[in-house]
Amino acid sequence: MSALLLYMLAPTFLPALAADPENPDVRTNQPVVSFTPDWRTMFYNETLTISCLVPYKVQENQTYTWYRNNIKMDINSQNFTINSIQLYDRANYQCQTGTSDISEYIRPHVITDLTILRVSRYVFEGDILTLSCDSRLDMNTTDAKVSFLKNSQPVKPVNYETHLFVGKVDKTAAGKYKCTKIAILKNERKETATEEQIEVTDLFSPPEIQISLYPISVRMNMTLTCVTTLHPLRADTELQFAFYRNGWHVQGFGSSNKYTVQSVQLEDSGDYSCEVRTIMNSVRKMSKQLQVLVQESVKPMLSVFPNLDKVLRYDQVTFTCNDQRSKTFSWYKDNVKLNSVSNTLRLSTQGDEDIGHYQCQGESGEKSNSIHLDVFFVWLILQAPISIHEGDSVTLKCRMWRSGRAVNTTFYKDDNMIKFLGSQEDLTLGTVSKNATGKYKCTRFINTGLISKVYIAEEYISVAELFTSPDIRLNLHPVVEGADMTLTCHTSISLLRQSTALMFAYYKNGKIVQEFSVSRKYKVSSAQLEDSGNYTCEVKATLSTVRKMSKAVSINVQGMAVVAFTPNFGKILTTEAMTLTCNVDPKIKDEQAYYWYKDGGQLNISQQSFTLQSALVSDSGYYQCRSTDTHISEPLRLDVSNSNLILQAPPFILEGDNLILICHSRQGLDLPLSEFVKDGSALQSKRKKSDVLMEKVQVYMTGGYKCIKQTEFYPNIGFAAELFLPVTEIFTYLVLKVKTTPVIEGDPITLSCGAALNPALNPLRGITKIEFAFYKDGQKIQDFSELHTYAIKIATMKDSGNYTCYVKCSINNIVRSSQELGITVQELFSTPVLVVNPAVIQRGNLMSVSCDFSMNPDRSNAAVRPTIYKNGKAISTGRVFKALPVEEFNAGQYMCEISDFDRKIIKYSKTTYVLVEERVVGAKLRSDQQDLAIVVGSNVTFTCSTPQGTALSFTWWHNSVEIDKSCATYEVRQDGKVLFIASIQKEHSGFYHCNVSNHFSSIESNKLEVSVIEPIGGAFLSTNQKVIDVVSEDSFTFTCSLTQGNGSHFFWIHNNQHLEQDSSTYEYREGGKVLHIKSVQPYHEGSYQCRVEKYTSKRALFSESGTLTLKISSKGGSYLKPMLIVTAVVAVLFISVVVYKYQTKLAMLQFFKGKLQKVVPMEKIEDKILLVDNMENSERLSNFHH
Repeated sequence: MSALLLYMLAPTFLPALAADPENPDVRTNQPVVSFTPDWRTMFYNETLTISCLVPYKVQENQTYTWYRNNIKMDINSQNFTINSIQLYDRANYQCQTGTSDISEYIRPHVITDLTILRVSRYVFEGDILTLSCDSRLDMNTTDAKVSFLKNSQPVKPVNYETHLFVGKVDKTAAGKYKCTKIAILKNERKETATEEQIEVTDLFSPPEIQISLYPISVRMNMTLTCVTTLHPLRADTELQFAFYRNGWHVQGFGSSNKYTVQSVQLEDSGDYSCEVRTIMNSVRKMSKQLQVLVQESVKPMLSVFPNLDKVLRYDQVTFTCNDQRSKTFSWYKDNVKLNSVSNTLRLSTQGDEDIGHYQCQGESGEKSNSIHLDVFFVWLILQAPISIHEGDSVTLKCRMWRSGRAVNTTFYKDDNMIKFLGSQEDLTLGTVSKNATGKYKCTRFINTGLISKVYIAEEYISVAELFTSPDIRLNLHPVVEGADMTLTCHTSISLLRQSTALMFAYYKNGKIVQEFSVSRKYKVSSAQLEDSGNYTCEVKATLSTVRKMSKAVSINVQGMAVVAFTPNFGKILTTEAMTLTCNVDPKIKDEQAYYWYKDGGQLNISQQSFTLQSALVSDSGYYQCRSTDTHISEPLRLDVSNSNLILQAPPFILEGDNLILICHSRQGLDLPLSEFVKDGSALQSKRKKSDVLMEKVQVYMTGGYKCIKQTEFYPNIGFAAELFLPVTEIFTYLVLKVKTTPVIEGDPITLSCGAALNPALNPLRGITKIEFAFYKDGQKIQDFSELHTYAIKIATMKDSGNYTCYVKCSINNIVRSSQELGITVQELFSTPVLVVNPAVIQRGNLMSVSCDFSMNPDRSNAAVRPTIYKNGKAISTGRVFKALPVEEFNAGQYMCEISDFDRKIIKYSKTTYVLVEERVVGAKLRSDQQDLAIVVGSNVTFTCSTPQGTALSFTWWHNSVEIDKSCATYEVRQDGKVLFIASIQKEHSGFYHCNVSNHFSSIESNKLEVSVIEPIGGAFLSTNQKVIDVVSEDSFTFTCSLTQGNGSHFFWIHNNQHLEQDSSTYEYREGGKVLHIKSVQPYHEGSYQCRVEKYTSKRALFSESGTLTLKISSKGGSYLKPMLIVTAVVAVLFISVVVYKYQTKLAMLQFFKGKLQKVVPMEKIEDKILLVDNMENSERLSNFHH
C-alpha cells in the first residue's frame, strides 16, 4: 500500500487504529510513519517519500516535528521526500504533531547490491502477491535472464520475465524466495542473486464472539458482538459479519458486527458463533462457539387471595410469593421490610395502616412485582380483579358492609345500565376482551338500620393485552437461494402474566406450513425459489381463548447465481484458455440478462458464458456474476500464473468428492516424472503420471500439497508447485443435546441432534435431504428418519448411558456422528425403607411404621405419594402409620410404596413381617410316658407348652444343665417345643424341665424325673449233664442263667409247681441260681423251668426260661443212656433252629409295631418280660407262696 493512499485514507482508518481495544472510548494520539514506495529494500539513488499519518482530524495550520536518530530535523510539514536516497539516509525516523505523542521509529533499508527481490514490508493473507527481480539503474537489463526459486525449489525457469505472479496467498505461500539475474554491467555479464524470507501476516485476528450480559434471563435483551482486530496497516479493509445459532444463520453477512435479540426466550439458548470475511471473500474466519443458556426469570411472582383490588376492613387477605427455587422469603410494604420468612403473608385488615404496595423477595435477591392493597370502611364498594387481561373470566362484586340489608342492585358501564340483579351482588362479565375496558358503576338500596338510601360505588376497569400482536422477523435480508431461512414470530407477554404458555403456527399464502407448537421459529433449510410467498404467524395462549395473527410478510427468495470454471480448476498457466459460466436455477424460465464483475468492477460482458482464449496474468482476480432475477454470486478466484509449473485443483472441494490433483507444466517442457507430497509426506512416489486421484476426500485431508516434476534422465532438473487445499465440510455444526439437565427419573428426555449445512455449499444444489439416527451405548435405538429428536416420555434409571446421533446427507451420501453425550438419570427419590418402631412390639403398646426415603436435592419440593401396605392392602397414604394399642390383628407382612402423583415412578420397600408379641404365661412340661421309670433302649418324648406368649424361644434342661441342641443323644423338634430321646440310657436319668422366653419375659416349667431301668431277659436252663436222661440215684444240677441283665430272685418250677427252697429233695445253691438234686428218684422225673425276678421302686421285672424234661431210668438200662443223650441233643438242635426262625420273625413284627420286646434265641426258650405294678406283683407272690 502506497504512502499516498495511506495519507488519503488516514482520517478513516487511523482513528480505528488509535482505539484502545480494551477501552474503545480511550484513544491514543500517537502518529504513524509510512514510506512511499513501501518496499522492504531500496537501491541508493531511488526516491522515497516519508509521511506522518495522524489518527485524528487534522487541524488547520497543524505543525509537524520530525526526528532523525532522535535528533530534531528542520522540517515542519506532514511529509517530505528524499529524491536520491543514499546509504547515510539509513536512519530511524519519527514524527510528532503539536499535541501528539512521538511516533514509533521506522528505518529505510538502502543497499548497493546489483539485484533486489521487491516485496512489500508486509504480506497479508488474501493478498495478490507478485514478486519482482529488479536491477540497479546502472545495469543494462535489456537481455537479462531471470529465474525464481522457493525453498531451494525452482518455481520459474530462466527466461526474460522479471516478475513472478504468486496469486492469492495463504499461509502456505510463506517461505524463502530467491531470484537470480544475469545482466550487463559496464559491458560485463554479471550473475547476481538475492533472497527474501516472506511471512504471511494475519489480515485480521481470529474472531471472538462476546455477549453483552451474562447470565441472561427470559425477556432480557441480548447483544452478541463479533470482535476481531485488523492489522494496523490494513485498518481500511472492509469486513462483513454473520452470526449463527447451532450452525444456522441468524443474521446474514453485513457490515454490523453486532446481533441483538430483544426479549429473549428459552428457545434462544444455543451455541452461537460468528464469521468474518472480506468483501471479496478472500479471507474468511469463524469464531469458536459460545454457549448461551437463557434462564427462567429469577423474579418471583406475587399473587393475592382473594384477587380483588380493594377490600373492606377486617377482611382476610393472603399474599403468596411464587418462587419454587427459594425456601426463605422476605416481605416488604412500601419498601419497608416486614417480619415474615414464609412464602405466604396473611393479613386481617384493620384500616389505613394496611394500605400500601406489597412485594416479596426470594433467595435470588430480586423483588417481585408489587400489588397495591386498598382497605375501605364504607357502606358499598365495587370490587374487581387486580389485573384483568384479555381472555380472563371476570366477575364484579357490588359489596356492602357486613350489617344491613341491600336490594335493587344495578350495574352500569360508561353510565349505561348493564343489568339489574335485585338482591344479588355479583355481575359475571364472562371472558373479556379489550372492548370491556371502561367505567363501571353499581348502585344498591341499603337499609343500615338507621337510614335507608341508595349507595353508589365506581371503578374504572382496564383490560390489558395478554400478549402483543405478533410480527414476523426474518434472519436474512435478502433471502437468497440455498440459504437457511428462519422466521421468528415475535410477541411480548404481559409482565403480570409471564407464566402464560404460548403456541405458534405459521402459514404461507394462507395455508398452514407449521402446526401449533411451543417453538416460535419456522426454519427452511436451503431455501428454494418456491419458498417465496406471503407468510403469517398465529399465536394463541394454551389456557385461554386469546388468538392473534400477524401481518403478512412477503418473502421473495432471490435466485442465486454461481460462477463455474471450465476446466474446473482455480489456477491455469498464461496463454491457456478458461471458460467462465454464470449458472442460475433452471426453474427461472424468463429470459435473463447477465452481468459480470471482476474484483468488484463490472465487465463489459453480457453473455452467460465467455472464454479467456489466451489468459494473461492480469486476468487473475475474483469473478462474480448475476442475472436479471438473481442475486450476485459469491466471488470465485482465478489465478493465471506465469510459472512453468502449477498444481491444479478444483476451486471448491467438498468432503465426499472424488478429487483429482494435476501437476501441470507448460507445453514443450520435457518433465515426464511427477511426485506428490502432502504436508511433507509422500502422497505419490515419482512416476510417469501427472495426476493423482483421491476418492471421497475427508475434512482431515485439508492441508498443503506439493507436486514436483523432473526430467527422466536428469533428476536434479525440475520444478515444484505448491497449493493449500481446504476440504469444505458439509456440516459446520453437529451437536447432540439434551433439553434439560440434570435428568431426573420421571422427567421426559428429549435428545436433539442439531445439524447445520455449510452456508458455503452450492446454492443451486436443490433440496438437500438430511436424516438422523440415534444410538445408545453403541446400539441403535432409532433408525434414520427426518426426525431430528429422540424422545423418552418417562426417564428411568436404565435410560442412563452414552448417546450419539448420526446424520446422513444426500450430498455425497456423507454420514457423520455427533459427539458422545453421557446422560445419567438421577433418582427422583431413593428406594424406600420400611422402619418399624420399636423393633420389638408388645401387645398394648404403641407401634409406628414409617416409610423412609430421601428426595433429589433438585426436586426437594416435588410432590410424592407414600403408601403403606399390610398383607397387600393399603392401610395408610401417609409416610407414617401408628397403632395404639397394638393388638394381634396388627401383625402381618408390611411394605411401603413411594410414587409421584402421576404414578410414573413407583418404588417399593422390602417386605417386613411385624409380630405383635405377648408375655409368656404358665409353661408346662409333659411326657408321652405315664411312668417315667423307663427301660434302657426305650424312647420318650417331652413336650413344652404355654397358653400365652408370642415369638417363643425354648431351651431344655437336664439336671439343671442346658441341653445342647446339637447333641446326638437328643433331638429337638417343632421349633424347640419337643425334646425326643430315641434310645434312653443310664445317663439320661434325672430331672428334666424347659424354659420358655421372648423379648419381654422368661418362665421355667415344672420338672419331670426320669428313672432308667436296665431290663432282664433271656432266662435259660443249663445242666452239667450232657444228656437229659438221668439214671436213678445219680445226682443232677440245673443252672438258671440270663442273657440280659442281672436278676435278684430265682424261682424253680417242676411240673408247673413252684419248688420250696427248704425242700429236702432239692438243694438251692448260689442264691437260688443253681438247683441241685443229690439223688435222682423217679418222682424227680418231669419238666423243669426257672423264673428270674428283679424289683424296682415302682415295678417288677421277670424272665422265665423254657422247660427242660428230665427222664429217669433204672441202673439196668444204662446201655440206653448214650443213645438217649444223642437223641436228645439232635432234638434240641432241631428245635433251636425252628425257634430261632420263629422268634426272628416275631421280633421283626414287634419292631414295626413299636412294641418293646427283646427276643433272645435259645434252644426251646421263650423270653417273656412282664411289667406289672407293685399291686400285681404282690398278688402273684402271694399266690405262689400259697
